[in-house]
Amino acid sequence: ILTADLNQCKTIITFKDTQTAKRCRFCQQKLTDKNRVNWIQLSEKEKEKEKQKEEQEEKKEEDGKKEKKLSEIYMELSTVQTMIDVCNDETFCVMNATKCSRYCHPCGHPCNGTLDEVEH
Repeated sequence: ILTADLNQCKTIITFKDTQTAKRCRFCQQKLTDKNRVNWIQLSEKEKEKEKQKEEQEEKKEEDGKKEKKLSEIYMELSTVQTMIDVCNDETFCVMNATKCSRYCHPCGHPCNGTLDEVEH
């Protein structure tokens, strides 16, 4: 969207800001410090939820493979280079980040495949 305010020259400033701004890799929303996901904070928040859930219901033992907790996944994502440019939209972007490949191609672009993908 291009708007022209000849008195304040906002068109040029807005265009340059939009052109160079970092964007969420899932929804393409412009990233700021306020809307960029903080994986560590999200992990701590999820740990509290998991702790409350465990206290409310009896612990069930499962046979076979144990599924990773969401708080552990968030903590892993805090160390992954390809997950830096993600916004804090928990309904779409954060959930996609947990299922998306963490691989970074040699050219520097993140792989948009699935988490369990073998070939990139």
